[in-house]
Order: sequence, then C-alpha cells, then structure tokens
Amino acid sequence: MTLRGTDALSPGLDRLELHPYVRRARGEEPVADLPDPLKSILAATHGTLMFQEQILRVAVHYAGMNWPDADRFRSRLSKVEDPDELAALRAVFLEGAAATVGAFPWEAQAVFEQCAAFRGYGFAESHAHAFAQHSYASAYMRRHHPAAYFAAFLTEAPGMWPASTMAAEAARRGVRLAGVDVNRSSTAYRAETAQVVRVPLSAVDGVSLDTARSVVQERLTGGRFTGVENLYDRMRQGLGALAELRLTFDPA
Repeated sequence: MTLRGTDALSPGLDRLELHPYVRRARGEEPVADLPDPLKSILAATHGTLMFQEQILRVAVHYAGMNWPDADRFRSRLSKVEDPDELAALRAVFLEGAAATVGAFPWEAQAVFEQCAAFRGYGFAESHAHAFAQHSYASAYMRRHHPAAYFAAFLTEAPGMWPASTMAAEAARRGVRLAGVDVNRSSTAYRAETAQVVRVPLSAVDGVSLDTARSVVQERLTGGRFTGVENLYDRMRQGLGALAELRLTFDPA
C-alpha cells in the first residue's frame, strides 16, 4: 500500500486514475470487472494504470506487441504531442487489441486512453519501491528520532529548501537547534538529545570544513578549550577564519 500510495503522489499519474484508485483502496468503490489479461495486469492497483511496467504488459498481452515494440510504444506515447502521431499510435494499438484479444474498437480505445494519460511523465514501479522505502524510513525516523532525523537532513542539505525552512520545520516538531559551541559543535549537525540538534562549526560563514575538522581534532586530542586565548594558543592554522567566529565556550 505504501508503494502504490507513493506512486499516487507522483506527477505522472493522471487524476482520473488517482481518484478511482483511492476510492477502491478504501473500499468506497467496487473494482471494475475487467477481462483478462487486463484483470491480472491491473489487479494490484485495483483496476487502474499506475506504473510504466503495466503499460508494457498491456501493450504485449492485450495489444499483441513484442517487448521491444511495446517499449518503443510506451516511450513514444509518453512524449507525443502531434495529433497525427497520437492517432497512428492509437490505430496500431486498436488493431493489435482486436487481433490479440478480440477487443471491440471502443473497448480498446478506453484502454488506450488510460495508457495515454501517462503522457509527459510515467512512474516506474522500481522507482516507486525506492520512494516508498525512503518515505517509510523517513516518517519513522521523524516520528521516533526527530533530532537525529533533522540533524541528518540539515547536514545533507538536499537543496529543495533553505536551512531556515528546515529549521522552522524542526521547531514546529519540537526540535531545538542549539547554537555553535567550540566545545560541543562538530563538523556536521548532531543530535545531542532526542529534541536538540547542535549546529556545526562549518555552518558559520567563513569557517571551512577543513578548519572545523582541525578544531574538532584538537579538541579530541588535547581536551576542551577553556577560552578564547586557549583556542588561539592551540590552533596554529586557520586563525583568520577563527577570528570571525563568535563562539560560546562550555568547558564543562
């Protein structure tokens, strides 16, 4: 269900397919009694077309194409804009369906229109599997380990949202971002408690990852810094960048 729910949110799925799927999955609408081979091909998605692989199976088992031709049909159908080319694809499909399963033109036309709804973008089932697994794992981590989840998310910085937006979302879910501390911060965002994420040294403008690493390495080998003078005495490199830092010191 997670797999097909993930695909239902993909940009390629036509809304005419999505709404029947949701209603049928909830038991609010009966699944249409389709003839074979459509019944077996679409059984897992309650009689709706949701995946590219289903289009391939329909083209092979319903319209009589071989697998290479079926893949070319799927590819052309996903990109076609010219009405004449679309009509040519429709004619090939209807002719093949009549010869293969004895489908009447209006029956094959309805199936072709379902396939044509994938024009522009179609979701592969394998892609949906990966998204479903990632979505489930992300939801679990965000619910049960929120600080670790947001620490990882902020560190990876996927680029879809600025750090300020992610920080606001963390706060909305009860996770606090603790400021940079030379004795507590690392090179990446880190979960200190179940609800607190420590901001890394490298998040400060002017502090490179290499400088942050050298500070952390010195702290691990020489112990905590006791103050600004101690920091400068022990750090022989990167003092220009460190001079720009406004760090707090927690010697505890």
